[in-house]
Amino acid sequence: DAPLVGCGNAPNCFSSAPGTDEDHFLKPWRFSSGGLATAFADIESIVRAYPPGQRGIDGGGFEIKRSDGQSGYLYVQFEALKQGYIDDVEFVVRSDSGSGSGEVLVRCASRVGRLDMGVNAKRLNRITEDLQQLPGGRWAAPKISPEAFPKYVNENR
Repeated sequence: DAPLVGCGNAPNCFSSAPGTDEDHFLKPWRFSSGGLATAFADIESIVRAYPPGQRGIDGGGFEIKRSDGQSGYLYVQFEALKQGYIDDVEFVVRSDSGSGSGEVLVRCASRVGRLDMGVNAKRLNRITEDLQQLPGGRWAAPKISPEAFPKYVNENR
């Protein structure tokens, strides 16, 4: 099982972990080819190329705390510029048996406070957009939108 956990009640977290409530559940991202190693390399390269300050967030940069391609686990800490808030982001890449396709479980959560002012959504949407622009068209990842996450969007206006 994935080492990911769900979310608390605050609207500052998304998780693909089993048992996560509907307000916080993020459908796993899917890849259609390449297997675990390629999918993990895709995610790690997108994260390493992530531009701090994009969409006015993560100006304090980020640090990859753990990268294990063999198990498919990547743990990154993103930092806000002004207050130095840290957000934890985890990815668990799993391949479907007998094929090159699979899924990525994601957890993105603020450590402090109740609201995140949309930061986690902006961050994950940027990462999924970058994955979907990779050659080969093998990535499918849901966008965090008002339709998919109305409570999160309403509370973080």
